[in-house]
Amino acid sequence: MEPFRNKNEGAKIPLLILVIGLVLVQTTSAFACRLKIVLAMDISASVDAKEDQLQRQGMARALLDEQVTSAFFASKNPVALAVIEWNGPTEQNIISNWRMVYDLSDLHHISTTISNSIRGSDLPKTAMGEALLFSKNLLDAGPNCASSKIDLSADGSNNSGPSPFEIYSLYFPNDIQVNGLAINAAEFEAELHLIEYFKTNVIRGEEAFLIIADGFDDFERAMREKLLMEIYPNAFLAKSN
Repeated sequence: MEPFRNKNEGAKIPLLILVIGLVLVQTTSAFACRLKIVLAMDISASVDAKEDQLQRQGMARALLDEQVTSAFFASKNPVALAVIEWNGPTEQNIISNWRMVYDLSDLHHISTTISNSIRGSDLPKTAMGEALLFSKNLLDAGPNCASSKIDLSADGSNNSGPSPFEIYSLYFPNDIQVNGLAINAAEFEAELHLIEYFKTNVIRGEEAFLIIADGFDDFERAMREKLLMEIYPNAFLAKSN
């Protein structure tokens, strides 16, 4: 399924990442990194133990995919990465705190941390707004980077606490992009409208997009595609010129 974009003309994932890297290596910037991104993973009760592992192991493997690692290192200016899990209004846990990705060993460290992580809780709540606010505060505490993004994945819509719209209106500056990964398992009636919910309530920013996983078995593929679209450094190139 093609990713949904806020813009009408969706840019495709670049195939010649090396060429882009050669252009970017000539740019200079006062920023510590070209991008900082929070990966926010849903662990609400609708995600069973097997599905939770499909998410963790899928994310861990996606980070080490050959195309993804090439995209990380397409520029000498690094990417900073943090990973959280979330469900209820007060249930947000940091799986992997901020780490600058300078080389492959950094990606291996993050991937191993995710793979070995243990689920914090499984409350029957999906507090998207609070997860987004936690992620925004984590971005604020992170390094000074040219761009800031949140990658929110979920298999259900918000059903507890403030909505994403309320959180965006009250707390979010304009320069934070929120991309979505909707896990379209459709096991509950509320999930049948999940894709439209993400499109209209979750993704945020002119370049924001939505990737759809056809169930948890498809999570790794969807995360790999999403990472490629997120870490491709065209936004950094624009800010550096």
